[in-house]
Amino acid sequence: MLTSSPLAPMLRFRQRPLASLLAMAMLCSSLICATGKSAPAASTPAEPAGTSEETHDRVVDLVTASAEHYEAGRFQAAVELLEQAFALEAAPTIQYNLARAYEGLGDDQRAIEAYRLYLQLAPEAQDRGAVERRISVLERQVEEREALRRRASRAESAPPAVPEPAVDAGPGWVPWGFAAVGVLLVGAGVGFGLRSQALHDDALAADYAADAADANRSARTYATLANVAFVAGGMLTVGGVTWGVLALPSDEAKSHTEGGAPRALAGVGVHLQGTF
Repeated sequence: MLTSSPLAPMLRFRQRPLASLLAMAMLCSSLICATGKSAPAASTPAEPAGTSEETHDRVVDLVTASAEHYEAGRFQAAVELLEQAFALEAAPTIQYNLARAYEGLGDDQRAIEAYRLYLQLAPEAQDRGAVERRISVLERQVEEREALRRRASRAESAPPAVPEPAVDAGPGWVPWGFAAVGVLLVGAGVGFGLRSQALHDDALAADYAADAADANRSARTYATLANVAFVAGGMLTVGGVTWGVLALPSDEAKSHTEGGAPRALAGVGVHLQGTF
């Protein structure tokens, strides 16, 4: 507080509520300057130029009432009263109290401005270092909130990510595996058939009836195996090939999975643009 102002004994908001209204009244009546030293009686004029005793009393009443609101958590009401008081008398303590009230409101930017004005009005204040550190803390908080706001704004303005359509891989190699097994069975059937034919020829050329009968039995066995292999192999081969061909992606599906989707989206965009 300015030692040349009758408002110098005005109370300041503290970080914790004041003990009582009686303590505030005693602070209002004390003669403590902004630097914490008692001002010489001869250096304090009876009344600053242009400020009447009635105006000064009004300022003291406003500051005292603002302290009550501040302690009760009614920071907006405290701000309004302090602004009225500062309009009547530009005392540095009022700006300090305004900074505290703005912090209560969460308005860090205005609190910074009030703290700076307080230091301008009281350049030799004993708590100058503490106030400057508080300004630095508030500035960092303002910068962090602004950075968060910018990131949130960019996130809101960014176009939503369009998920790529899922590509159906199909059955893969399974159908062709069945077809390959079928081909092997058909090949085995051919082998069994050739063996059956060879045994049949041996039966015809046999000199003894018993040898011919044994050869015929073996020939019939291989013929049966050949028939089973032919039937099973043919079914597996035809079924596997048919399954594999049907599972192949069509040209239309390829156009969607290999660049067709962006073209389709672009077409929709053009249509929307035309409607606007």
